[in-house]
Amino acid sequence: MAMYSSPLPEPPPLPEQNAHHTFFSRPEQADWQEHTLFIDADSGRSMTFQEFKSEVLLGITALGSPSSQGGLQLQGGGLGGGHMVGIFSENSMEFPVLVHSLLGLTTPFALLSALSTRAELTQALRLSRTTHLFVSRKLLAVALGAADDLALGAADDLALGAAEDLGLDRSRVYLLDNAAEGPRPYSTGIKAFSQMRAFSNMGAFSNMGAFSNMRAAARNLPPISVRPAKHDTLAYVLFSSGTSGLPKAVMIGTAPSASRVFKARFWRRLFRRRSPFQPRKASRLPAFLPLYHCFSLAYTCFRPLVVPATSVIMAKWNVEAAVRAIRRYHVTHLTLVPSIIHQLVHDANITAATFATVRSVTSGAAHLPPELKDRFASQVPQAVIGEGHGMSELTGATIVQPPPGVLPLPLLPPHSLGVLMPGTRAKLIPADNTDGADGSSDGALNSSEVGTVGELHVLSPGAALGYLGNSEATQSTFYSPSSSECSMDNARWIRTGDYFGVDENGYFFFADRAKDTLKVSGAQVSPREIEDVLLRHPAGLAQDVCVAGVRGKGRTEDERVPRAWVVLAQGTKVDEDAALLELDRWHRAQLSKYKWLRGGMEAVNEIPKSATGKTLRRVLVDRYEATRAMVAKL
Repeated sequence: MAMYSSPLPEPPPLPEQNAHHTFFSRPEQADWQEHTLFIDADSGRSMTFQEFKSEVLLGITALGSPSSQGGLQLQGGGLGGGHMVGIFSENSMEFPVLVHSLLGLTTPFALLSALSTRAELTQALRLSRTTHLFVSRKLLAVALGAADDLALGAADDLALGAAEDLGLDRSRVYLLDNAAEGPRPYSTGIKAFSQMRAFSNMGAFSNMGAFSNMRAAARNLPPISVRPAKHDTLAYVLFSSGTSGLPKAVMIGTAPSASRVFKARFWRRLFRRRSPFQPRKASRLPAFLPLYHCFSLAYTCFRPLVVPATSVIMAKWNVEAAVRAIRRYHVTHLTLVPSIIHQLVHDANITAATFATVRSVTSGAAHLPPELKDRFASQVPQAVIGEGHGMSELTGATIVQPPPGVLPLPLLPPHSLGVLMPGTRAKLIPADNTDGADGSSDGALNSSEVGTVGELHVLSPGAALGYLGNSEATQSTFYSPSSSECSMDNARWIRTGDYFGVDENGYFFFADRAKDTLKVSGAQVSPREIEDVLLRHPAGLAQDVCVAGVRGKGRTEDERVPRAWVVLAQGTKVDEDAALLELDRWHRAQLSKYKWLRGGMEAVNEIPKSATGKTLRRVLVDRYEATRAMVAKL
């Protein structure tokens, strides 16, 4: 079987050290001290590289100091230390400070979706084995259920409610953003991360709330040093459904975190002439994609420390706020997902003038349909629109589009995602009709040009360590290379669940998603998770369920959205319509909005299955799409 390599040179060996040194201690950063690294889009508050580094070092001291001195005494060394810090927050300037403080301590952290329902958050805390939880002020109010005290509504019982479900002690829940802003959080006994850092500089932490029994002496705390790390030291956990099944906790090690930095530096040196850093020429990009997602985490928390840029941080995506930020801060680069691009091209208020300062665009997290890309290109005619392929388990991009003229190859063919990243190898495994793609193709493939189409398997030193507490899923997704395939340390093959073709020049073309995991607005959606929720209805309304992806409408018309086929339980005391309405209400209460059944729900007499009992999702999808096409013709 053919194995494909990158046409780009191999990157240098990765030093075995804490990623903190890679991010903050490189010689060229001597000129970065006054460079503006982050800007808060709403307040205009900014933070330079030097200020950010100082805050991170204070954070390391605040989090790692002994409890006898008022610190949290967080242990390092990955899971071996016994501590896991959950981060449950919208985007903020405090988010990257906490991320890099924990990396310096080698205390692993779990990136928790700010869209989580209580049930989803409880499951994520359980999967990640969270011992300490940092939450934003907004989500903390939801957590406390203290409508009378905080005047934020009666439905405010999320994060702490989920923590209590697991027995996570309230004294280990902390505010991520500034406690001095907004309603009075001091009465909750919750500590603020920014004040922890401030008091570590003064010599002791505040004794507010649960800190009342901690020392508040006004003396300087000895700084906590950055702890050593190995390639396989657990750095953080994020959540992915992989190619199928329920969401899983993906373990990312120190090596993949630092590998991203080295590849980005190597990439920059390959394609750009080295020149002194000029802050005024640094790119500016809005950070509205959620930082708990690997795509935005990389572009906002990691990449600006490699290729100097200014991130304009927004709490979340909002088209009007994004347009204001683009104009106010003269944004030069956009990181987008296909669903946002769809929204932009269909917004009558968006014109080419909106993006006058934009010079480049990166689309990620999901496949960008060629037609949508072409339409968006007319709105940003002066910009280069790039895309590629990556996944959480690979901690970033594996296929990239090099700038024109840098490779001794023909120009990038239309609709190709590019070539393999430096140091990456791949092979294409032909589809197994019983366990492969669903038979459709969303890509722009001409099989006569690209030859064999198969599931992409990637070999990379940036591979994740596996799935936390799920050896079965780890073994089905990751496997070791043979000695003839690779001798790199820490490199493993990963089954991506995506089908590709490749032409004679090594350019890759997306064909289809394999198996059942869906991508909605750039986020993974597990049909299995939705099925389980419907089957768990307290009244037992559903006897059997199948969830699969169908063509969306409006903003998601270029994606597949979940639709459910339900066999209602015999003896149900309500009629069919009432049962479906109740199941719809139930699943919306249990799941985040992007997981809702946008494709609808239908009662059926039976779920088609193969002779071995495997659900034949394709049969139901084909039947639905045929009916939909027929209705459209009427």
